[in-house]
Amino acid sequence: MALKSLSFSNNGKYAAYSVSRSGSDWSEFYVIDLATGQQTEDHIQWAKFSDAAWWGDGFFYSSYTPENGKELSAMNENHKVYYHRIGTPQSSDVLFYRNPSRPKCFYEVSVNEEETLMYLTESGNGSGNTLYVKNLKQPDSQFFQLTDNKDKVYESVGNVGDSLLIYTNDGASNYRLMVADLRNPGVD
Repeated sequence: MALKSLSFSNNGKYAAYSVSRSGSDWSEFYVIDLATGQQTEDHIQWAKFSDAAWWGDGFFYSSYTPENGKELSAMNENHKVYYHRIGTPQSSDVLFYRNPSRPKCFYEVSVNEEETLMYLTESGNGSGNTLYVKNLKQPDSQFFQLTDNKDKVYESVGNVGDSLLIYTNDGASNYRLMVADLRNPGVD
């Protein structure tokens, strides 16, 4: 068994960690109550290419729905993002995002520490990814596309007010930080 990821809730109450077994790409998430040091009943199976992205009373994770008996041999198609609320079974998790028009792409959500910005990354259709952002300060806001070169890597690393900091190899083979303005989307 190998530890794959560890993330702490923004309120400091929980830690989610994922493990893989026997070298598999499949991950299982477990949650620890940091006040007691005890593992909770929360257990997520069949996650893949995902970390836990904390928001509110739970976290987002990415997963496939494997066909019974073909969990280790089926093609990775129709990656989905789910939201898991702490203290509920995985069967109650809410489907947050999927894109059936791109069945071979991978999707992952991340949320900044202040829980004011949400990022959606789409990869698997080039050597890089597409980055979308959503302003959580505006209740009805939608994701908007921030980047469009699927052969370049774009990773959100933080924000200062409405300025987004993006780690990328776009225009820099050894990577650089780019700045994008939420008020005027597009990478500078």
